[in-house]
Amino acid sequence: MQTSARAASAIGAALIALALVAPASAQTPPSTQELLEQIRLLQKRVEQLEAAEKQRQAADTRTRTVAPPPAVASKLPSSRPAAAVKQEQQVVTAAPPPPTSPPSGPAPAPARDPEKPNGSFMLGSANMTLGGFVDLTGYARSRNENRGTGTAYNSIPFYGPTSQGDTGEFGMSAQQTRVSSKIEAPVGPTSQLTAYLEMDFNNGSGGANSVQSSSYTPRLRHAFGMYDDDSWELLAGQTWSLTTPFKKGLGAFATWQPPTIDHNYMVGYTYERAPLVRAIKTFDNISIGVEANTPQTAFGGSSLLPPGQSVVTSFPGGTGLNPQTNYSLNVVPDLVAKVAVDTGFGHFDAFGVVRWFRDQITYGTQVTNYDTFGGGFGASAFVPIGRWADLMGNVMYGNGIGAYGAGGLADVTFRANGSLTTLAQGMGTVGVIGHVLPKVLDLYAFYGIGSARATSRAGATATRPSTIPAASMPMLAVSAAPATTRC
Repeated sequence: MQTSARAASAIGAALIALALVAPASAQTPPSTQELLEQIRLLQKRVEQLEAAEKQRQAADTRTRTVAPPPAVASKLPSSRPAAAVKQEQQVVTAAPPPPTSPPSGPAPAPARDPEKPNGSFMLGSANMTLGGFVDLTGYARSRNENRGTGTAYNSIPFYGPTSQGDTGEFGMSAQQTRVSSKIEAPVGPTSQLTAYLEMDFNNGSGGANSVQSSSYTPRLRHAFGMYDDDSWELLAGQTWSLTTPFKKGLGAFATWQPPTIDHNYMVGYTYERAPLVRAIKTFDNISIGVEANTPQTAFGGSSLLPPGQSVVTSFPGGTGLNPQTNYSLNVVPDLVAKVAVDTGFGHFDAFGVVRWFRDQITYGTQVTNYDTFGGGFGASAFVPIGRWADLMGNVMYGNGIGAYGAGGLADVTFRANGSLTTLAQGMGTVGVIGHVLPKVLDLYAFYGIGSARATSRAGATATRPSTIPAASMPMLAVSAAPATTRC
């Protein structure tokens, strides 16, 4: 179509040129022979144009297959018409690059978002993170406690009085295997809601045994919801108490524990993991927190009452609780307040706790409630030494604070009339973790101690005062562990 149009244009232009020049060339009209000669020249010109067009189309086809460099156009034969050469140069220069075939094999994985930890994915606008680990712990004890991976430091059997004290114990357990999930949902430019759940399998209820199937049930460790923004953290649920040592600030995920394989940690370590509500306010590098939590009371010693009277300290668990365990008479939650300061040198915090204890004396159909108050104070520190080591320690002292220590000391004992009296006690740990191969292997050494002072009270209705002997349990832990984070 383009060739025919160009040929017709050329013929028209030639006829017009003949009409214009004819009057000037001669007054006599051209002969028939002359007109035929002019038509033949025009036809030849049309054939040249058609040949040039065919060559251009062929060059265009070659360009789509393998695009030649622009310099090729300058080397075309000089005998071709200048207009055709110019058109071909434009076509060669503007030719698109040849299509590329898609790469073979699976598509590369998208780059990981550095702002999200591994195991994270989106649920609408919320971010969910799955976590946990598989654990196998081997343990050996010189005295047989017939327990799992958590040592009962307050009831280690002695040689002689019981047969358990005359034999050792070895075992392996996968019960510290842990699973967790965290959901974070933004509710403002700098605020979010967080829900966290964590469980392990350190529970031996029902028909659990280690004879053949070693089937143990899940155990609740953490379950809480939290709101936090630039300066506030409001939390409700079960998690670490404010009496637990922290690494930085007072955030729910900023506590530290000795990296021992024993899930009761070590003597002297202060912590509580209980249902609680708390609020934390942060001012630059200073954090202030208040909390109400509900641990059970730990009783020590025994009462000595006249005949017909008895002491009630607890009741068996009902619906929703463990019927094989007795629960103390909690009427008021423990109150904890803590202040933390973060400096360029490290983290330091101090706290105080107030407690309320109750028991009952029954005689006949009458019941009397006796209330006793206790409390204490403590502090902890976490000091990094470059990237190679961390120094840490905690201390706590008071009356009726045994439930806050890993040693399992009693909070209270009994007066002669059956009412309660608190036990004066102290506890603490100090340790260092060396990052021999950072993020791969750690070496640690810790020393801890817990003690309770002997207490006695005289009473007119008792033949002798009831006492609890002084208890002191030093402990040294030195070991190596993979560089993992447990809580």
